[in-house]
Amino acid sequence: MSELIMAPMECAAAVVFDDNILMIVVLVGLLIGIIVIRAIIRLIFMAKPPATFRCARCKREVPHNNRTIEAWRSGKHKFFCQECHQKWREMHPAVRESSGGGSGCMLPLALILSLIAIGTYSVTRFNAS
Repeated sequence: MSELIMAPMECAAAVVFDDNILMIVVLVGLLIGIIVIRAIIRLIFMAKPPATFRCARCKREVPHNNRTIEAWRSGKHKFFCQECHQKWREMHPAVRESSGGGSGCMLPLALILSLIAIGTYSVTRFNAS
């Protein structure tokens, strides 16, 4: 008689466990999907600029270098040749390049930690009931 009573409870626990695994798989799938979409967007928008540009100060046609390519990738539309850029830096010695900026890892880290917290909470909540 006790075997008949325990059998439905074991099945119910198995269903809850399967739901938790399904939820975790869905959350991991969403995370992977976000990463893939972000990578595709970066590939689309990180294309190389045209081979040359016209200096905004002296109007010469000059090839892009690493500095101007990075400026182009960050959305700038006004470029200066190396000589004009050097003159500007000499006139503004207090301006220094920042070591920060760019896309950091804080958002993906926060997303991963929140997904882990949600998954852990869900597993413990459904296993308790």
